[in-house]
Amino acid sequence: MFLILMLSAAAALAVPIDSLVAAWSDRNSLSAEITQMNISPIDTAFEKGIIRIRKPNAIFQTESELVLYIDGELYTFSAGSDVGTVSKMDDFAYSNIGGLIERLDSDFDLSLEKEKSGYRLAGSGGSGNIVSFSAELDDGFLPKRIRWNDIFDYTTIWVFDNIRLGDTGDAFEIPDSIEFIRQE
Repeated sequence: MFLILMLSAAAALAVPIDSLVAAWSDRNSLSAEITQMNISPIDTAFEKGIIRIRKPNAIFQTESELVLYIDGELYTFSAGSDVGTVSKMDDFAYSNIGGLIERLDSDFDLSLEKEKSGYRLAGSGGSGNIVSFSAELDDGFLPKRIRWNDIFDYTTIWVFDNIRLGDTGDAFEIPDSIEFIRQE
């Protein structure tokens, strides 16, 4: 009897992934500060950065990396390099979080569960470079923390601060200080 009650309680906490997709499909913009932790078998590195989304454009920037999607083109740059790359891309998953979650649902075994302070989204069984991930979300499905593990035994964690919907700050601009080489 106890086992049946425990299973019933666990099932009651499960939330359909569609509710998460619907919440994010209606959001056209987001901005947040992030702390990124890169954990390898050898060491751990910390970086501060930002993520901003204003559909269909997006930017992710840390002290060592820039990923900018604007007007159908993806710009990438890593510190220590003399140049960045630019390539045509019809769709960038991170600029449409609802679409990204739908893609995750086809690539991973997903679960979404209600917790005391929000929700927990988890994915396992990934067949690409990412083998598993988890995300702590608040009651409005805004991210608090995302963690993923890759095939090389590296872990990346993003901790979100100062999250804003509808206010993404400055306009998205291609930095003049970086030379971008076009890749086809």
